[in-house]
Amino acid sequence: MATFVNGMMLRVADFNDVNVGGHFSDMISGVLAAAEAYHATGAQTLAAVALAYEIAGSLTGAGAFARGWDSPFQLVGASTAAGKLMGLNADQMANALSIALVGHMPMTCREGPMSMWKSAHAPETTKCAVFSAILAKGGFTGPAQPFAYRYGLFHHIGKFTKFRLPLNQGGKLVIEETSFKRYPAEASTQSVLVMMPEVIAWTKPDEVESIVIEMAPGWLQEVADPSKWDPRNHETADHSLPYVIARCLLDGEIYLDSFEEEKFMDPAARKLMALTTSKPTSDNRFANQALSLEGTVKLTVRKKSGEEWAKETTVGYSRPLSHAEIIDKFNRACDYQKIDKDTRDRARDTWLNLRQVNDMGDAMKTLAKFGQPNAL
Repeated sequence: MATFVNGMMLRVADFNDVNVGGHFSDMISGVLAAAEAYHATGAQTLAAVALAYEIAGSLTGAGAFARGWDSPFQLVGASTAAGKLMGLNADQMANALSIALVGHMPMTCREGPMSMWKSAHAPETTKCAVFSAILAKGGFTGPAQPFAYRYGLFHHIGKFTKFRLPLNQGGKLVIEETSFKRYPAEASTQSVLVMMPEVIAWTKPDEVESIVIEMAPGWLQEVADPSKWDPRNHETADHSLPYVIARCLLDGEIYLDSFEEEKFMDPAARKLMALTTSKPTSDNRFANQALSLEGTVKLTVRKKSGEEWAKETTVGYSRPLSHAEIIDKFNRACDYQKIDKDTRDRARDTWLNLRQVNDMGDAMKTLAKFGQPNAL
């Protein structure tokens, strides 16, 4: 349950990291739960996180067709990492992975109007991964051939053609190639939001005649399907490209307070959204693109005067966060949640130096009472 609850807090603001295979930081809640329960050191915990990323990344890059499933390989990464911290032997680890895969493959749930499950599906997956490791440690066994039996994983997603560990042999680890969100919104909105300061400097909301978004079909299904023109909750709003563009034009930025009900029901935002349309990209290279961090996005804004601003960029992270910007991001989030500076600095300094932590329980204590969380 610690995995589930902490995983929910990781995801509720949509402010986490992104990899080609999904949000691998979802697995960290399971690593931390096992690390605290089994008194792992900070160094052991860091190694387990890196292991989880590498396994999930290698499986994602192995060539299997996993569309329709929502980051299923995080089941394997999280159960392996948790199992390592629990001290599972090879036989127990094999059973943990089998139980995780056969019992808990997650379906995709990110299109159309969103619900609270948007923030819960990955924590549930990670919770099941940890639970599978717990069962295996106790001697519970799983199916002997979770990949290759008649209706096993290969039946559902195809066989792996190029699986290897590490994924980038002789190069960087998967965790070293992780991108971090600059704005608390869905991944494919990030590159558009990076362009918005130019739009804001060029025009004012009441001067806008039309806004056109061009993206590959896979992305449009997630951030620009019809429901995204009428967001009725936080979850739908932070996955709505027309909404985040409108809100950014009105406020000058997108931040954690951009998704309150008074903001996404604001008539001024709704007016700008009504001026916004979307269409599939004309770039044929990505005409059949499903969800990935590849492809292009083009934003065209036209004024009532007839003037036009247009720019195309790559979906994802054209301007990655630096280490200093990540620190600033953490500090601002703490200030937003009214966390006093002593508490903030103690937590930040501890988690920036996990190699020096002898018992992860000590690190977790710095976050046990952190801020003022809202009731459900």
